[in-house]
Amino acid sequence: MKGEQGAEGSWVPPREHGAAPPPPPQSKHARFPNVGALRDTLSLSRLHGLPLTRWLLAVPWFLTSAVVVWQFAGAVLNTAGLILVFLGWLASGALAWWPPFESFLARVAFRLRSPTAAERAVLGPAWATVTRRAGRSAGRYRLWISDADELNAVAYAGRTVAVTRQVLELPPRSLAAVLAHELGHHLEWHTHVSLLIYWYSLPARIFLWLLSVAWSLAIRLVALVVQVARPLASVFGAGSASIVSLMGSLVLLALLALPLVVLFVVVQHYPWLLLIPVLPPLAAALERAEECRSDQIAANLGFGRDLVDVLRRDDVQRHDAEVSWRQRLLASHPPAEARARRLEQYLAARDVQAGPAQEPPRR
Repeated sequence: MKGEQGAEGSWVPPREHGAAPPPPPQSKHARFPNVGALRDTLSLSRLHGLPLTRWLLAVPWFLTSAVVVWQFAGAVLNTAGLILVFLGWLASGALAWWPPFESFLARVAFRLRSPTAAERAVLGPAWATVTRRAGRSAGRYRLWISDADELNAVAYAGRTVAVTRQVLELPPRSLAAVLAHELGHHLEWHTHVSLLIYWYSLPARIFLWLLSVAWSLAIRLVALVVQVARPLASVFGAGSASIVSLMGSLVLLALLALPLVVLFVVVQHYPWLLLIPVLPPLAAALERAEECRSDQIAANLGFGRDLVDVLRRDDVQRHDAEVSWRQRLLASHPPAEARARRLEQYLAARDVQAGPAQEPPRR
């Protein structure tokens, strides 16, 4: 009696008629059951949840940038040129997926550098382990080094992962845990969304910055003129100096009230501008949620408890202690201790559902 063909051409003994079929071959992710469904989970989470919410919050910025580009291009170009420039700006977001442009951003905007041979020897094995567990190619991403004097790692754009030199001094599993967290940002498309939001909001941010600079300079100029004119006017009498002071005060009050007047007029045409002042705290809250989500991805890859250890390091905790409440409100990262506790809760809940511990023993 012929046997049956098993996985990868292996031979399976015949079974008796009516006997239960043999169990399926063990998955390569059997030690990490959550990792086995990682690809399906991520393909769905990209379409909704945090990335979509961040896109919705960015709509006012995008609309404002579109108005700025349209108005400035229309002021110097004819209709055909205006349309070409505007369509070119809309299509420019594709640069986020162009590797040479990403490398340019890494070097110029983020001030990163390529790792040395010694640094690559430390990063390479840890990164290979992390990407293998996630079912991704290690060569799909590019590793960079930041010379910032802190323990930190970041994920940028579509393929960039950067670590500071202090991260390279961590134990191998701790280093892998940090890299797994950054890979989680890429798997969840957090970095793609962040770069595109930043890119398409740039015209609006530059325009508003220029307006604020011009307003600040105007106030300082009026104050300087009043300060210089008062001694000169006092030569003609105290009354002249009082008139100069009064006129200067009126001009300063007018300048201080000018933003409110302009805002009242502009929102008649562009009402979404009223949302921009409340967007930063909301966007920061979503970014903090993305950090916790990436922590969970690292846990699903088998590095949860190692990441907890990193978050509870003294230098990480000390940095959080120096942050004010205002900085916490606009911070893109939750406090390290809060992340560690939330990750421990996630690990405990996962272990209860899955039975035995999901992570391999530490070595």
